[in-house]
Amino acid sequence: MRTYRVITTQHEPYYNQIGRDCIASFLEYWPENITMELWAEGFEPDIKDDRLIIKDFEKVRPGLNKFLDLIYPYVPNDPNTKDMFTKYKPFWLKGHVIANAMQECDADVFIWLDSDVITNKKIPLDFFENLLPEDTLSVDIPAGGKVKGKEAETGFFMLNMKDRNVQTVIKHYVNCHNSLEILKASRRLETGVWWQAVHLAQDQGSKVKHLATAVDSIVPFMHTELKEYLRHWVTKANKKNYHRGRRDTTVEEAV
Repeated sequence: MRTYRVITTQHEPYYNQIGRDCIASFLEYWPENITMELWAEGFEPDIKDDRLIIKDFEKVRPGLNKFLDLIYPYVPNDPNTKDMFTKYKPFWLKGHVIANAMQECDADVFIWLDSDVITNKKIPLDFFENLLPEDTLSVDIPAGGKVKGKEAETGFFMLNMKDRNVQTVIKHYVNCHNSLEILKASRRLETGVWWQAVHLAQDQGSKVKHLATAVDSIVPFMHTELKEYLRHWVTKANKKNYHRGRRDTTVEEAV
């Protein structure tokens, strides 16, 4: 039987808003042989469980800060929008956590799960086994709209750590988050870096799997087969509704 590791990251305000529920619902509904690795930024969660592995975010910080100093001059400045550097920073933070976690992963399957994903139903192990067959490198959600064919919605993705070309993915991901190579990715974000990385491995002969989506959207998570078990509260409007207790449906599901 393959081993699985779920990876996510949070800081304390996010944990108090929705992250605690992400973890609690994982522990309640995911198969008992799957563990979660939380890269906690400056706090200690009050959930204690043998399946919850806490990683120190400070390990990531030096590389992240060095990258932020490097990329800052290349971030477009538009006086008609909010500060783009501030807007993009959480995505680069996420990318550095993913890069470090990929390099350290000792499980057969790496699963990234955004901390605004809540599990609503018991998930059988067969679901993940079938989602990512042993002969397939990766599973992701292809983004649509203006980034169609350039990015994945990386609220959820899976990576087969036993694939013969997995190091191609890891090396590209790490390189892009430590150099100006990220400028070649769509919107300079990890969503585009992931898309590039798995397709480099595909060119080397690996199989990649993109989940079918029923809408043409940048955030199509809730229109894939994942919706049977998971709900992604990806936008500010969604998180506001969630915080207020309006949890029947997300904005995306209403499309």
